[in-house]
Formats: sequence, C-alpha cells, structure tokens
Amino acid sequence: ALSHVTPLRDFFLRECNYSKVKRPPGDSSYLLVQRFGELMRKLWNPRNFKAHVSPHEMLQAVVLWSKKRFQFTEQ
Repeated sequence: ALSHVTPLRDFFLRECNYSKVKRPPGDSSYLLVQRFGELMRKLWNPRNFKAHVSPHEMLQAVVLWSKKRFQFTEQ
C-alpha cells in the first residue's frame, strides 16, 4: 500500500510540501494530490476517532480526473 512507503507518506503528511507547487491554469491533477494528502493525513492521524478511513473523496477525484474511465462502481 502506498501509505506505507515512508518517503511518500512523509511528503503527503505535511500539506505545506505540495500546497505551493506551481500549477498551470486548468490543471485538474492537483485535485488528486490534495485528496491523496487528505487520505494520508486521515490514515496516519493518531487521534482518529474511528479505526477505519473512507477513501470516498479520493475515489471521486480519480473518477473526475480520468473523465470517468476509472469508476469504482464498475469492474
């Protein structure tokens, strides 16, 4: 799982690492970066109330970015 790749995890745990990256106008891939960072922070939050984390927002971002080529409702 990508959440256990230490350099990747550590990079996304701190939003300041990627929040100031320059993006071209209309760049939709940044939404994937944001959602993945949110998912990492939820997974690694020691004060998380529940033991499970829903990846729903990340999955929605993948569907939107891929123009519905990747959908989690179909296999």
